Parts: sequence; structure tokens; C-alpha cells
Amino acid sequence: MAGSQQLLTREDPSYTAVNDVTYMKMPPGIITKIGYAFFGIICLIMSTFEVGRRLLLKFPEAFTGGKISRTGPTKEQMDTTFYKISFIGSGYSSEKALESHPQRRDVVVKGSVTGPDPGYNATSGILATLGYVMLMERDKLNVKCGGVYTPAIVFRGTSAAAKLTEGKFAVYSSNMLQ
Repeated sequence: MAGSQQLLTREDPSYTAVNDVTYMKMPPGIITKIGYAFFGIICLIMSTFEVGRRLLLKFPEAFTGGKISRTGPTKEQMDTTFYKISFIGSGYSSEKALESHPQRRDVVVKGSVTGPDPGYNATSGILATLGYVMLMERDKLNVKCGGVYTPAIVFRGTSAAAKLTEGKFAVYSSNMLQ
């Protein structure tokens, strides 16, 4: 049986593969990083045993340094929490550039997205906005046949990024809105 990449390419020859590498930026300082690792290891070890899972669920504050609580975040925490995602993409300026030097990408694009608390304030607004764009701009979506698609399909060729910026669910750097 063909792998999913081969199947996609065979079913839709215009499909363009996207490769990504994800990194997480942590606060500066070795002590902070050791603290994150320590709490992560504690949670990992405890989650492998039933008694540990029960303790983690009953006393999450004690095992996460107060970062997670059973009561959820306060209004102040939600108002001061935000997310920022930075992107660096590389590719080819044209088909000719790809064909002549397939291993040497000649274009680099940098961008970022910021928004309010992703756990409570932004998620519902983002999903509702993307659903609205899917319904209103269906003819612009690059969908040839049925199936299950990720929300990312909504961003190519539509006003999704601009609408998310208008609703203040996400603010895109200006070069990403073009």
C-alpha cells in the first residue's frame, strides 16, 4: 500500500508538499530550563502509574508549581496571557528556480502571529471565523474532492488571516496578509 504522501500525489498531482520543523522557545536562564525539565519529568513518571495519575488530577498545583490548577485560570491570568508564533519559511521564487536548483531554495519569508489567551479567548473565535470563511468563500478553497481537511486549508487564497486580524483573535505580521 502506498504511503500517504504517495497517495496524495497520485490522487491530486497539483498537491504541494510542505515540510516543517517545530521549535519551542523557553524563557532565558538555565535554572528556568532545569525547572521545566524537573516538573516535566515528575509529571511523566507520575503519569505512568494509576496512583500517580490520581495524585496529579487531585493536586495539579503541587506538581506544576502552580501553573495548572483545578479551578482554571483567573480573569487576570486570561487577560495577560497571549501567544506568539514566529514562522520562517523558505522556498523557490519560480518553477524555473525549483527545476534548475532543487536543493537550493532562493526565497526566505519571515512572519509572526500573536493573539490573546489561546486556551479560552482565542480558540473559539478562531474556529468560528475559519468556519465562516469556509462557508462564505468555498469557491476559493483548493479542494478538489471530499475528505477531511485541517483548518490550514482555509488560509490559502482566502481572507481568513485578514478576518482573524479584524476580530483580534490573531494579529498577523503585514507580510503574511499579502
